[in-house]
Amino acid sequence: LKCYNGHNMYGAESPSHYHYYKCGLHGEKVDHKFCPKKNISAPEIEKDVINDILNFDISKVDIEKGKKLKDVIF
Repeated sequence: LKCYNGHNMYGAESPSHYHYYKCGLHGEKVDHKFCPKKNISAPEIEKDVINDILNFDISKVDIEKGKKLKDVIF
């Protein structure tokens, strides 16, 4: 997963067993970079990822280039 700013995210758990995903740069300065975005609830983002997988349409992807094809509008 990537955060809103394109940084890598990783799973974490609070002492109260709250599962979430956290930007690797959230709250830390690394090479003068800082991510101000909040953590994302694990159940919330996992639901969205599963939904994207279930609704994935291979016909809209250029496999050789690894890119999503633009929708054709008539």
